[in-house]
Amino acid sequence: MSETTSTAPTSRARLAAAWAAATAWMGWRAWPTLDTTVDDAFISARYAQQLAEGSGLVYNAGEPPVEGITNLAWTLLLAVVHLIGVDVRTAMLGMGLVFGAATLAMVMGLASAIAGKVGPGTLVAPFILAAHPAFAISSTNGLETTMFAFAVVAACWAALACPERWRLAAGLGIGAVGLVRPEGLAVSFGLIAYDGLRRAMQGHKKRRFAFVAGLVAMQLPILLWRLWTYGQWLPNTFAAKGGDGWFSQLDANFHYIDRYGQLWPAATALALLALVASRRHLARSGLVLALSLGLVLVALQVNLWMPGGRLFVPPLALVCALAAAPLSHLVLAPRVIWCIVLLAFTGMSLDRTLVGKLRRQDEIYSVSRGSGIEVAGRHMAEHAPSGSWLATRDAGVLAYYAGSAIHVAELHPRALTQLHPDGKASRFQDFMPNDPAFMVFTVRKWKGKPPQSYGADGRVWRSFTAEYAYLGRVKMHHHRYYDVYARADLDIPPLPKRAVVSYAGHQKGTVIRHAE
Repeated sequence: MSETTSTAPTSRARLAAAWAAATAWMGWRAWPTLDTTVDDAFISARYAQQLAEGSGLVYNAGEPPVEGITNLAWTLLLAVVHLIGVDVRTAMLGMGLVFGAATLAMVMGLASAIAGKVGPGTLVAPFILAAHPAFAISSTNGLETTMFAFAVVAACWAALACPERWRLAAGLGIGAVGLVRPEGLAVSFGLIAYDGLRRAMQGHKKRRFAFVAGLVAMQLPILLWRLWTYGQWLPNTFAAKGGDGWFSQLDANFHYIDRYGQLWPAATALALLALVASRRHLARSGLVLALSLGLVLVALQVNLWMPGGRLFVPPLALVCALAAAPLSHLVLAPRVIWCIVLLAFTGMSLDRTLVGKLRRQDEIYSVSRGSGIEVAGRHMAEHAPSGSWLATRDAGVLAYYAGSAIHVAELHPRALTQLHPDGKASRFQDFMPNDPAFMVFTVRKWKGKPPQSYGADGRVWRSFTAEYAYLGRVKMHHHRYYDVYARADLDIPPLPKRAVVSYAGHQKGTVIRHAE
């Protein structure tokens, strides 16, 4: 088992300085997106809210539980946030940045582990990653992206560089990757297979099964809990987000990939070139490249994984460590050539057009602090009777701020919070209550008239028999607005003026029947 060499105090100082500089660069690049949070992040926040309040890890208290999250460890951290009374949006931002900084440190360690020593590549690796706009943006979007990137890179480092006496602890870390996202299990199995084959070839028998023991210790309790609680081996999100076929899903996901121009193909080419340049550590480089490609293939078969390239960030972190590693063993002339290659890739990451495009894409799927949709949710929580129902396409921001006392019916054909037997779309009639307290329509323009933007809204609306009062239209994000209705007999006051962008659906306070 290869271990990185020890560093002199001055070397440690240089490593610390490089990490600090790369972290500051990441923070500077993330600055324009500090005020926005991806709407889907609040799905995990609602699950965490229910857990912190004693209802369990469920979306709606008192209902059969459905695991509509794909980030168990992140959601558990958010539950702790609720228990200690910290604002969840602030916590999501802070944790994303902390895990981003930790990922930069682990990328340095992994570059050293691949090369077998601390060298110039160790210092360069974090800057390649910090330069990429997707990494900085993902650190502030409120999801588990940088936490997963950290877990993946740390597990690879542990498998390649941990001292013999720490193998069991490293095994626990390798097993923990699957707690952040389920596809982390594929990373764990890949690392264990590599370790087992390498130790068998070298004749090591002591602590041979330490990694396996760590994986079992981390995953078996979670597996048994998942079967007991949800009756499923995997989160419901696999059925909800599963692709419709290899080629059709690839075609759909290119909608997200093409916004990055040539950056992702360039990252692939860089990884392959790094493998060629890594003759002295081909096995370790091949392992990291294989894990990177595996994570990319998983991302390409997930449906609706916006915003943009967030699922590509963990393999990108691996590629940055892999690309920097050759600098630590190349002689002067090849090292200069390789530095030029790395500078060219970094220059592509700094392209202003690309950066602006990715920031706009982040804005598309994000909501700002104190937005109209947040105010609307708080308004519902304040005025609705406990146990009321809200029918809405938004399972995140509105549902979270409406509070755990309000049950939410997610009107989405791929609803994460509803079961999908055989991978089929949700059947709204199976879980929609009659005449819920609130109904929220989605529209595309701030002053556009009904009909609604999604057919499901209209089908649900036509099934109601009660009268509803129109409370106003609020903004979700740049291309989505919500018309908010409350059942007339509840006498819910109109939304606060600061939240309303228009009354384009109907006149303020109008009472209407479903047929209208």
